[in-house]
Amino acid sequence: MKYILLIIILVISNNIQARSMTTVANQIACLSDQWLDDMLAFVAADDKASAQFYFDNKRCLILSEGKKVTMLEDGILRREFIFEGLRFYTFREGLK
Repeated sequence: MKYILLIIILVISNNIQARSMTTVANQIACLSDQWLDDMLAFVAADDKASAQFYFDNKRCLILSEGKKVTMLEDGILRREFIFEGLRFYTFREGLK
C-alpha cells in the first residue's frame, strides 16, 4: 500500500510544472484555449475585423516584453500561464 501511495505522489508531482517565465513581445495570449485557436484561424484567414473584436473585448491581448508570469502547463504547441491573477493561453513562442 505504501508503494502505491508513493507512486501516486510521484506521478502527481511530475505533472506539476509551474515555474516562473517572462513574456515575449508581440505574441498573442488569450483568456481561453478556444479563443487562442480562433485567433490563429483569424490570422490564417486575414480576418482583421474578427481579431480586432477579440482584442477590443479583452478576450486576447498582445504581450509586451519581460513581464514575469507563472507558467502552469507547457504543452507541445502552447503554454498556459497566470498573470496578475488571470489565466492565459499562448503559443510556445510567447514565453521564455
